[in-house]
Amino acid sequence: MTVLAYPPRRRFCMVPGVPYVLNRELLNKSIKFVFDRTFSEVEMRYQTLFFLGCLIIVAQATAQPRADWIRFFDLGGHEYIGDIYAMRDGRYAICGATGQFYFSPDTTKDFWIALLDAAGETIWSHTYGDENSGEEAVTIIDTDDGNLFAAGGSYSAEMGQRLAAVMVDGEGREQWRRTYPGKWCHAAIELKAGMLLLAGHTRENRDLNGLLLCIEQDGDILWQRSYDAGGNEDLWTMRETDGGVVVAGYSSRHPQCRIWIIKVDPDDGDILWTRFHSIDQQASAFSMISDGNGGFAISGYAGYPDDFDFLLLKIDEQGDEEWHECYSADDEEEFGRAMGITRLTDGGYAISGGNNFGATLLRLEPGGEEMWCRRCYDDIFRDFSSSWFISTVTGLDESIVTAGRVRSERTGNDGVIVKLIPERSAPMIVEYHPPELEFTTLPDTV
Repeated sequence: MTVLAYPPRRRFCMVPGVPYVLNRELLNKSIKFVFDRTFSEVEMRYQTLFFLGCLIIVAQATAQPRADWIRFFDLGGHEYIGDIYAMRDGRYAICGATGQFYFSPDTTKDFWIALLDAAGETIWSHTYGDENSGEEAVTIIDTDDGNLFAAGGSYSAEMGQRLAAVMVDGEGREQWRRTYPGKWCHAAIELKAGMLLLAGHTRENRDLNGLLLCIEQDGDILWQRSYDAGGNEDLWTMRETDGGVVVAGYSSRHPQCRIWIIKVDPDDGDILWTRFHSIDQQASAFSMISDGNGGFAISGYAGYPDDFDFLLLKIDEQGDEEWHECYSADDEEEFGRAMGITRLTDGGYAISGGNNFGATLLRLEPGGEEMWCRRCYDDIFRDFSSSWFISTVTGLDESIVTAGRVRSERTGNDGVIVKLIPERSAPMIVEYHPPELEFTTLPDTV
């Protein structure tokens, strides 16, 4: 908030969302004119204001934000949210699964898609899938024509593993549903040309190979490619950029697991370049966002089996590393896997994930320095035995919104969404003197 005083008009102008700036000479003159006090009194008031401003700045920079609201989702089975998508109008689309928690030959689990308003209240919620298979949705997007597209996987004793995808309209009515044998999906995007591109893996001779599947808006296959980097490969996240699509995941050959990034031609899937990043003995990429400067920020994990740290990897537009940071608790307890990432307006990041013990949400500065950490042990999740934050987005009001699952003894696994109070909010006037002062708000161009 910038405080400016204009003596001739007895007016204070306040700009929301901007750090406090105090001009001593202007403020002294203004206060002396408006309040008609002696200089010593003005100086004392100025010093008090300056001290309080410093306290406010420090508090804003270091305080852990509280939850604005929390929503739980119990459809009568074991639920979890695999992805949350922030829509342009402030609503949220979520996808996941409801039914049995673990896959087995007799698993019954359904695709689950819901549309929420800006306050997290359900507008509609529907399930999709076969009665005799286990299906889960792990990625959701909105398309240019107003539909929602979700994809993930399906398993049954009769059909084995299949990639599953469904298109629904704005009211949740199913437009079409397809399965693609022998495949699995982790991420989906709509290309600038209008096609849908899905990333995941396919099984060939008991090994996993990276998969890209390009389909029309009606689900018909345009092209599909599998990628073998010499081990077990899986592709988890992607972003379209100039001249191609950047896709990230991992390539594993015991005992090493490396982050694997490729850039492909969106017309046919041909590889334009390949990069590997080795961090500790094992490392993997799970989620990727554009950084606003042509490069990308990737969340994942790095470390050794049973001792994984959150990982943030920053790469340039050619896939080369600019820097990386690993994060663990002060007591050296592992954070686990960082599954989600979002970028804030200050250029910093929020990454989310967890392990079998609980969820973690980290707020980071643009250079990767930790600002604050929320864990399942704090006030938000102290009543739950375990939780995961799987996907994280930035809300329309610049708040952090994270989604995943929690477990309680009463209901088992439930889907959960937590929206934190925005770090920057409109200024609030507590008291002012004299009462005839006028206040106006200037645009952010000041």
